[in-house]
Amino acid sequence: GPHGDIPAVLVPLSLKERIHHVKQSLESGGSAHGVLGAALAVVADHLGAHAPLILTATSDRQHLCVRFGLRDDLEGLKRELKFPLRAAGPRTQIFAAAFHAGKDAIVRDCFNKESADALPQSYYEVLGSPAFALYACLGKAVLPALLLIEADSPDALPDPARMAELAELRPLLARAAART
Repeated sequence: GPHGDIPAVLVPLSLKERIHHVKQSLESGGSAHGVLGAALAVVADHLGAHAPLILTATSDRQHLCVRFGLRDDLEGLKRELKFPLRAAGPRTQIFAAAFHAGKDAIVRDCFNKESADALPQSYYEVLGSPAFALYACLGKAVLPALLLIEADSPDALPDPARMAELAELRPLLARAAART
């Protein structure tokens, strides 16, 4: 082949090729978990994010819950982490607004007063990272999914330019999440 004697398996796929692979898996009816796993692996590798999570609305649309993620404690998170989508108070604004408006939200300091007032208590009890980014994943005719990436410091949050390179992956995440 074009790479001499190097076995093809050692030639890393480009970002474009990896996103195309996710798209093909989704369109050929691959399992939702398989597609989400492949898509989140792309996210993790590209952004240097060690444990991305996908949040979606519960069937009654009252809460956001963990649908999938690259984490050991996934089953526990699915049970414990629920963010109200229709809360009366301001303490859920960040998650609910990102979901309803389909907009990204970056929280650089979860422990300052402003964030503490806008984040649900369950965030601190279950996740508790000092910073996080929420990326709205919007697909045609499916409910939004939110990609949650935690960080140990504001500097460890994903680089906006690198996140922009994943634009094509975001609707695929929403479509795959809608299938689970």
